[in-house]
Amino acid sequence: MEVHLSGCSRIVVLIGPYAFKIARVRPLYWTYRLFFWATKGKINERLHTHHQSRWYGALKYITKGIRANLTEYKTWKRFRDPNIFAPTLLCLFGVINIQRRGRPLDIHEYLSVFYTSRSIFTEIVRAYPDERDLRKREHFCLIDGKPCLVDYGEPISEYHFSRFSRQLTFT
Repeated sequence: MEVHLSGCSRIVVLIGPYAFKIARVRPLYWTYRLFFWATKGKINERLHTHHQSRWYGALKYITKGIRANLTEYKTWKRFRDPNIFAPTLLCLFGVINIQRRGRPLDIHEYLSVFYTSRSIFTEIVRAYPDERDLRKREHFCLIDGKPCLVDYGEPISEYHFSRFSRQLTFT
């Protein structure tokens, strides 16, 4: 069993062939961060990255892990392509996602996804330079020898994949 605490909104527990993504619910930490930004005069700036309304932005910020789990589940249900996404097998109210586990990509495998093949990932990064999730090696793994995305919980990523879904065949 491995536990990864490096994510800002979720904890990942790897057990056998499964990855359990547990939404972080840390009200004291979020309260501290909101207070910290308020004292620096940056609370509006930070909350506006989530929504134009401060209060709705705060709610979205606090529930980020739950929303990421729900977005991954929704994206998987929509596309169901194991050549692109690690399969999300089960989502329990957004609190826990259970995905198929893969092997992390080494640097050469990651670079080959973007530089030696014409993949959906390459096309999206070219079309949307602001796409952050596809630029991180730790967001990919190998399942059945094929690279796939394991961290696709950002709503902007779902938007980008939906824009390309008409042009691409998911095989």
